[in-house]
Amino acid sequence: MWLLLALLAPAQAAPECDPVDEEAFRTLFLDALAALDRDDAALHAQIVAEVRESLPCLTFAPPPRLWADFLVGVAVVEFAQGGDWETPMSAALRIRPSVDRLVSGAHPLNRWEPPAETPPPGPALPEDARVWVDGTLATNLPPGQGLYLIQKEDDGWFETRLVENEVVTLDWATSPVERPPRTEMWLYASGGLGLGVVGQIAFYETNGSVDEPPDFSDYLPTDAWVGLMPRASADGLASYGRLGVLGHMEIGWGNAARASLGNVRGGPVLLAGPLVAGIGLGLQSFEVWEGGCHITHATPGEPNPARPPESLEQCHTVATPRTVGLPYGTGVLWLRGRKPWSPQPQAALGMGPYMARFDFGLHVEPPPTRRGAQWRHGLLLNAAIANFERTDRLYNMVVNPGHFYLGLQSGLVFGQVR
Repeated sequence: MWLLLALLAPAQAAPECDPVDEEAFRTLFLDALAALDRDDAALHAQIVAEVRESLPCLTFAPPPRLWADFLVGVAVVEFAQGGDWETPMSAALRIRPSVDRLVSGAHPLNRWEPPAETPPPGPALPEDARVWVDGTLATNLPPGQGLYLIQKEDDGWFETRLVENEVVTLDWATSPVERPPRTEMWLYASGGLGLGVVGQIAFYETNGSVDEPPDFSDYLPTDAWVGLMPRASADGLASYGRLGVLGHMEIGWGNAARASLGNVRGGPVLLAGPLVAGIGLGLQSFEVWEGGCHITHATPGEPNPARPPESLEQCHTVATPRTVGLPYGTGVLWLRGRKPWSPQPQAALGMGPYMARFDFGLHVEPPPTRRGAQWRHGLLLNAAIANFERTDRLYNMVVNPGHFYLGLQSGLVFGQVR
């Protein structure tokens, strides 16, 4: 009986533990079978205790056949020790009537049949609820009689309970999953191509009455480049339970005459089901087109006594890009999808003392390939603009460098917990 009580203990407490995937769970099952073959009840009891500790930390729904086989092993040991073997055996036969009972044909366990009456199912589940009963995605909660393994799933996270003769309520089934305090590492490395626009607009206004326009020879009033821009980026998420840190960095290239454009941001986030929301700090690079005053001599003409010879010199501005990094604060919202090809929108707004930035991405993730690679494809849009001012007694000079990008991005996801 104490073996069964050990199995039911996870319903009362959910200790911290490392995530247990299907491979690790199957290993425990095979170890339990080996203990039965050696008639080692003490070792089998130890493995049952390990299963007890691992149930709250399962990262999957155990296949019905695997779970039924495990319950048969519990029933065999309970029978040998004079405990409650009917409860686990009834559950195993309900899950899989043809389950191997692990005993000879003449053994009482092999001839025993559970009661013919079956209790009615529990309440119907909402369409958006993902509740697994004994390893099968359910449409109804289990009845209040019998032994059941029940799990609810939220964005790849499972909350697991093993209940006996207990009524499971709809409130539990529809409430958010109580995530175990588990570390999640997620990295998305990608590259793409899109339409890029890089340039600046400069203008001035006067503070007073002047006869001639100003000569701001250290700025080129207007310059722009438009073309296909390759782009590479990396996004990372590290979380522990519902708290985490989200980071992003990118770099894009214009033509050979332009410097690269880069952006990096990161900060703390809160994970609430599929929603990731947070704030952070960033650094955005801009290209400011500057020009030096190159002195050339005009073609000599008729001498003019009213003008000195040096007035024949002319100042020509030649544009040279200079990269400037500007800090900003940002807010991020990201809705992660649960299923393949489900849309995953992400938006970020950045504001700084001298700049503003807007990002929007719409991603999808197809099913993993046969080799386990998880691809991610997306449509990206971002725009940024900065503001530089120079003021003297007569003039106000304003320069607005900025860039715009619209393109497609594809890459691989590493380490995502699903």
